[in-house]
Amino acid sequence: MKVYLGRAVSGELGPRSLEAIQLAHRALREFGAGILAERVADPDYRPGLDRPELIAEMMHRELLEADAGCMEMTGRSTGVGFEAGWLLGRGRPVRAEG
Repeated sequence: MKVYLGRAVSGELGPRSLEAIQLAHRALREFGAGILAERVADPDYRPGLDRPELIAEMMHRELLEADAGCMEMTGRSTGVGFEAGWLLGRGRPVRAEG
């Protein structure tokens, strides 16, 4: 099973957003799931503002691969909502906390 991880990485971030997604990342890894968009669990990750088309292409590819989604939604981000909605629209289960 491949799980897409999502959280706000720009805009207004939730106070424990990174901690929550890192806990989910560890649990999914222990479960043996394949993890897509692992970058959002990296405390040093910053989206590449200079190449948004490459990020969009990478996200689209990962969303197509995903069997399920795990989203941390305490921050204000339309991106995470879009990702969750996109997965739900394809009939994929999504776990969202926020």
